[in-house]
Amino acid sequence: AAFAAGDNSSALESYRTATACDGKGDHPAAWQGIAEAAAAAGDDTVTAEALERLLAIAAAAEPSVPAEKRLDWTTRSAAALARLERWGDAGARWEQALNMSETVTGGLPGETRLAALTGAAECALAEDAVAAKKAGVAAATAAATQAIITPAEQRAVSIAAEKAHAATSNPKLENAVRALLTHNMGPG
Repeated sequence: AAFAAGDNSSALESYRTATACDGKGDHPAAWQGIAEAAAAAGDDTVTAEALERLLAIAAAAEPSVPAEKRLDWTTRSAAALARLERWGDAGARWEQALNMSETVTGGLPGETRLAALTGAAECALAEDAVAAKKAGVAAATAAATQAIITPAEQRAVSIAAEKAHAATSNPKLENAVRALLTHNMGPG
């Protein structure tokens, strides 16, 4: 009732209480309610947590949870994780969604497939950017500990390391972008 009235805070509290109804905290309807209320409130952390819990419950009860429902939870979790900039976790969920095409009746809907391909590519790009930045920081830090250098020289070392990282092959990124581009070009 609280969720329907738009009171997401009270709804979350009620759904959290309901998770304990089965004694294990695995009441799927309660976790579904938490995911819905948290999403409506814009709380991606709680949304992702609830969807991940639902996916764990579904994995334990595999045959009884329809593939379409698992796909919905997987894509919504991936999107919430991406908004939290948890690129590795989000990318893994997008890949999982892409791999569900055989279990979903009629395969993945076109818009879901495109969202998953786009999400996987965005996550791979973001992960690569984070890795490049870390390489740059590590190189600049190492240079600063080995010699007295100016901030400008430290920045130059950082940029050089980021460029060196960008020049290395990244099969995960390449495959994600290639899959997205192939999908967008269509048959032919």
